[in-house]
Amino acid sequence: MSERITKKLKTINSDTPDYRLQVKIKNNRILTMIDYYGYSSVNAFCLENGLSPSQIGKLINQKKLPITTKGEWTRTAERLAKALKLHPDMLFSESQKTNKLKQNMADIAFHEEALLGLVSNNPETLLIENNPGISETIEGVLDLSVSPRNKDILKMRFGIGYDRGHGIGECAEKYGISNERVNQIERNCLRLLRHPTRSNKLKPFIDEVS
Repeated sequence: MSERITKKLKTINSDTPDYRLQVKIKNNRILTMIDYYGYSSVNAFCLENGLSPSQIGKLINQKKLPITTKGEWTRTAERLAKALKLHPDMLFSESQKTNKLKQNMADIAFHEEALLGLVSNNPETLLIENNPGISETIEGVLDLSVSPRNKDILKMRFGIGYDRGHGIGECAEKYGISNERVNQIERNCLRLLRHPTRSNKLKPFIDEVS
């Protein structure tokens, strides 16, 4: 065996992680509130509220500080907070107020088991998939909250009223929309189900799982 191959075998062994995950650091407080108001994207939110997507993007990615050197809120931070109907202080942690990132992306290596657990262990998904009796309750809750199309997409994804759960691509093909749009609809529907006025109706199922 050549020396080059030997070196390669030493480099890749049983301890070598299987996947490399790219992580992007963003301000989740701002994104959570944009999702809360039902916007499909940051751009859509900015356009409707007369904000600069570029400037808001810098705040979200921590490339720009929300506070000036004099300790005052920047105009952009104030306008963002006004659009989200919050005080600026609610949108930034103490670290986010003072620490600007030169780079907000990083690569993290994962073994396969750890990565699969990270991407698939979604509490809402497990709750719906493992509780057949929850279907009628969810249908009733969604009837009051979302359009028939969005309701059907969530039902397809989790097999509610269907013989199986359907993939994102299948849902996208049925309604002639993009995979990303299906993802957005699913996230928005799950967010609606988490709202206190609706989640109370699901509490018996959650308690059962707990």
